[in-house]
Amino acid sequence: MRRVKELVAENARLKKMYAEVQLQNDIVKEALKKSGKASTTTNRQRNCREKQAKHSGSLQAVNDK
Repeated sequence: MRRVKELVAENARLKKMYAEVQLQNDIVKEALKKSGKASTTTNRQRNCREKQAKHSGSLQAVNDK
């Protein structure tokens, strides 16, 4: 029974930690959205995907030979 109480207390502590991290994450997202930096991240992700696609295409051409 003591172990159950310890687990319940730990679970409550972890839930509180998770809620705090989610709140911080929401604050950062909102700040990035207001500053316009969120679109920069999106552009970086798009550029990275394009480079990966080009690289994959060149590998595919080599494999086709």
